[in-house]
Amino acid sequence: MPSLGPLKNSKNPEVSKRILRGGSFLCNDSYCSGLQVARRMKSTEDISNEHVGFRYVVGVDQ
Repeated sequence: MPSLGPLKNSKNPEVSKRILRGGSFLCNDSYCSGLQVARRMKSTEDISNEHVGFRYVVGVDQ
């Protein structure tokens, strides 16, 4: 699949945007149902949020 190259921010070229993907552990069935694993959002690269991060999984030997 060919790359589309970098996206341009015509409103403010000084600010770089990044894609956030996935849901949030803060969401449940009663609210926030739009934040599914396949969800994509944009944000500036300097964002800091307690529910934005990554998951790390390690297998456990039994």
